[in-house]
Amino acid sequence: GRESGLIAFNPVADYPLPPRDDDIIMPPTAAETQAILEHAAPHLVRAILLSYYLGLRPGAVELLALRWDQVLWDRETILIFSAHKGGAEKRMVPIHPGLMSHLRDWHKQDGGKGPIVHYHGRAILCLKTAWRGALQRAGIKRRLRMYDLRHNFVTQALERGADIKAVAEIAGSRADTLMRFYQHVSTELRRQTVAKIPPLSYTKYSQNPKK
Repeated sequence: GRESGLIAFNPVADYPLPPRDDDIIMPPTAAETQAILEHAAPHLVRAILLSYYLGLRPGAVELLALRWDQVLWDRETILIFSAHKGGAEKRMVPIHPGLMSHLRDWHKQDGGKGPIVHYHGRAILCLKTAWRGALQRAGIKRRLRMYDLRHNFVTQALERGADIKAVAEIAGSRADTLMRFYQHVSTELRRQTVAKIPPLSYTKYSQNPKK
């Protein structure tokens, strides 16, 4: 008969599938973030704190391209040139008080020149190796990405009642995009919304109904 052209077995049947990028990964807990920081190289510490406090995308366009001349000290803001993800081309992000002292120390160390995240003065193109090493040394075995620090920023802001439009503008995204990718947050927000309704003093029917 005519050959079908199909092979008799699947040569990759025993190989595990790569993790899906659309899987929901819960953001790092405060304890996990602290553990990673304690085991991170100095350049990764900068990257983690900037991502945690500013909600930056951790790639070459936003985080790793950030330079000292983008810090507006008098306004206590940082100018971010956004990745092309549907938001504004650039955005002004207020500097969190918890980040300010670190920024001033780094600015003094660097002489106020060059990229904020660097390796001995050299620009960095990728943080994956440093991130994996910090996770291993911190004993964290579950899947976590640098990007999940950005997720943590959005999650924490929304769960604490921040205006979603303001969060979207700071994160350089769209409000509908945030809610689509943060469904676990929207569930918690709905729960908080219901909990805001003041309770009635009535607890149960206290009298026997008439027969």
